[in-house]
Amino acid sequence: MSTPRCLVLDDEKVICESFSFFLKEVGYESDSALTFEDAVEMVGSNVYDLIFTDISLGRRSGIDFLKHVRGCGVECPVVIITGNPDMDTAMESVKHGAYDYILKPVRKENLLKIAYQALKFWEIDKTRRQNELLLEGLFRSSDSGLMVYNNLGQIIKHNNMLDVLCAFKAKNECDNHLTEACLFSKCSQLVKSATDKKEVVRSKRFECNRRVFSVTATPLLMDDGSLMSVLVSVLDETVLQAMEKSLEKKNRFGRMIGQSPPMQKVYQALEALSSVPTTCLILGESGTGKELVAKWIHYSSNRAEKPFIAINCAAVPATLLE
Repeated sequence: MSTPRCLVLDDEKVICESFSFFLKEVGYESDSALTFEDAVEMVGSNVYDLIFTDISLGRRSGIDFLKHVRGCGVECPVVIITGNPDMDTAMESVKHGAYDYILKPVRKENLLKIAYQALKFWEIDKTRRQNELLLEGLFRSSDSGLMVYNNLGQIIKHNNMLDVLCAFKAKNECDNHLTEACLFSKCSQLVKSATDKKEVVRSKRFECNRRVFSVTATPLLMDDGSLMSVLVSVLDETVLQAMEKSLEKKNRFGRMIGQSPPMQKVYQALEALSSVPTTCLILGESGTGKELVAKWIHYSSNRAEKPFIAINCAAVPATLLE
């Protein structure tokens, strides 16, 4: 992590220099400004992780500066300092996003404690924002239906693909549900299992409303191992299963590709014969596929794990056969 950079704004030079000295002493970078205008210029040309500002800045106020930085999109913690505490200014500071509101005189220990806590909060908040952006990108780009369950088992976020795949409807934040009862039930079961086990849980393919789905539930854990939420991925495998069945059908008789009625009768006979433990004689002219038929019978039977040995009898001398 880069060295945190702080800004101290106060119209009293001694306070500016003291605060900056204390902050630098523990390893932070620190700039100081004596006027509202100087601070505005510095915020416009630098990136700060923490700002301390006095409430009284002559004709302007610390709250004015707070409004300015928030208006510029600066989200770092801002600590308001005052020598004359007032409930109204305290409430207004919080309203406009101040991290804290502290009273003068500010002791060194208290200053550094607040700085540490505010910077820690800022680091966590930046990580949260980054994770939200990554999650949003994932939600938008995924071909799967995605949804997040909180630790109470409620759906708190989902992507648009879920609407397409699963007819998901969210009437309001408190009434999220899946219209297909079987899919909703499967998701709920997996979320409960992932919550209890704290590990990834996957379902086998199942059919719902003439479509085939698979569901994966992934628990998202905090550093201390406690459950934060569960990410559920819903994948529509209808087309994939249809392709697999089509491929299975094509490979059913190996390299035998005939589709005519006589060949269909051959296939039926082979299926019946493959389960019968008996000797079989296959007759046919050269090149008609006798060996293909023999291989299919062998590999479709309960003897498939045993070797298949093909012998060209025409190439073996009659005396040797005897």
